[in-house]
Amino acid sequence: MGIKFTICVANRQESEQIAAFLQAWAEENCIDIHTIEAAQDSVCPLETVAGDGWILLTDSTVLQQKTLGILADIQRENENFGILLISDSQDFAIDGYQCHPDALIEKPICWEKICAALDRCFRCWKKGQQWLNLPFQHRRVRVPLGQIHYVEAVGRNSILYCTGGAIQVNCSLGILMEHLPQPPFLRCQKGFAVHLGAIQKIVGGELVMKEGQIISTARGKLRQIRESYQAYQRQRGEG
Repeated sequence: MGIKFTICVANRQESEQIAAFLQAWAEENCIDIHTIEAAQDSVCPLETVAGDGWILLTDSTVLQQKTLGILADIQRENENFGILLISDSQDFAIDGYQCHPDALIEKPICWEKICAALDRCFRCWKKGQQWLNLPFQHRRVRVPLGQIHYVEAVGRNSILYCTGGAIQVNCSLGILMEHLPQPPFLRCQKGFAVHLGAIQKIVGGELVMKEGQIISTARGKLRQIRESYQAYQRQRGEG
């Protein structure tokens, strides 16, 4: 069962922008999103908000005193229910803090602010992470997909370069690619696959990774890689 989101803001354009950022965030972090519901009016639809693993993104201008009380009750009953409060006014934000939001997103809304706010409510979406269960020496190891930066082939094995460090698994890169979602992963040459979010820039036929590594690309794949990376940037308002 995926993580659920409800978007309740007064501005339709902002609602659509938030929904697009959430889809991009879920793709980048390999999070299973069950549904994203966007309210089309100025009343927070609390009938669509219930239970753990649910995150509400709401504009402080649509919150009412009655609504704040109901949200407080939901929070008391559901430890992993999150609220992200969107506001362009400190006065409205202060009023909205009565519902004890996990984070404040100040307008104008952008990719970085959405990501920072979601980091603050990790407890709400951690169960939505997708994992790899791989053979490792004489046992198995579980690795969250969203924490893999790139993968290097080493004979019949592979090295996964992850947020917490590198780990060598008894699995070929070819087999791994069958389990890596594309996007955000892509195979740039015979010996490497990369996560688009781990790329800093593309220079000539090389990928400069955010951690400083340089990975060459197969000549026949360079155009596809550039197009995929540009699409990745556009989704996030970058580039």
